[in-house]
Amino acid sequence: IHETIDDAELGENAISDTAAYMNINPFVQVVYLRVETILGEGCFNIYPITIEVSAAPQLPTEQDGTLPDIAVCDTNQDGYAYFDFTAQTQYIADAQADMSNVVITYHLNEQNAIDGVLAITTVTNYLNIVPFQQTLWVRIENTLTECFDTAPFDLIVNLPLELPFPTPITLCDEDMDGNVEFDLTIKIAEILANASNPNNFTVEFFTSYNNAVAGNMNEWISDPASYWSSLPVQTLGVRVTNNATGCQSYTILDIRRAPMPNVPTVPLTAIEGCQVTHGSTTATFDLTERENFIRQNDMNLVITYHLTLEDAETGDNPITPA
Repeated sequence: IHETIDDAELGENAISDTAAYMNINPFVQVVYLRVETILGEGCFNIYPITIEVSAAPQLPTEQDGTLPDIAVCDTNQDGYAYFDFTAQTQYIADAQADMSNVVITYHLNEQNAIDGVLAITTVTNYLNIVPFQQTLWVRIENTLTECFDTAPFDLIVNLPLELPFPTPITLCDEDMDGNVEFDLTIKIAEILANASNPNNFTVEFFTSYNNAVAGNMNEWISDPASYWSSLPVQTLGVRVTNNATGCQSYTILDIRRAPMPNVPTVPLTAIEGCQVTHGSTTATFDLTERENFIRQNDMNLVITYHLTLEDAETGDNPITPA
């Protein structure tokens, strides 16, 4: 076999490796087959052979030869999740000039992709078999020319942040108007206790847990530093978003409006005591004598006694025993 007809006619410069010949003219090239009798009379025929190189479909890989990864969020912290390859398939198809007679398949390893065997059938609902990160291979093939290309990509299962149940916020309704202003942001540090870098997360508050899970922005608390509530107790929903992965997790926060003690406002009459000894200026007093009047049958009150108004306001230094 010769590259030119003159070489074929003269029997010169035959192609040395006909089993691995690299064409020198792109896409279409004619080579010449010389068939000569072995009897030595110099009789021969020349047959032109057209060789064609069909352009193989190309996968739209990055510089490192990989396709974009597919990442999903774990729902039960086990590293397994279901993947839908539809978007990946469309991404590959959009990069092709013509999808006629082109087939895209997914495989567990490179050799299967090269051989075009054992394609994954559950391409819209594939459960990874390696936890957290698994590599798959894509094969794109023109079924007419059998030309193909292969490339890998990773399936990634991201873990949402595991959230604690923060302790409730309890505030007294000091003006007894039935409304209390809560600063919900004081609980963010407690909510993000498991985060290695809290700055990577966004914390949002909703009027209920279901609204947080549903992402109901009509019930999103726009100013968590100043949230007013008239309910005795309310369970709020908390949504935490990983800013890098987009994974979200949820918890609850209880806020409690505690009523002020409903005690009589009239001044208490003086409590009298007897001198410890004759002529003494000290006496023993039972400070609890007026407690029944103060309680008004409310047994939920805790009553303490203090030497100064300042101590009474802060609850410090109670007199014991009263």
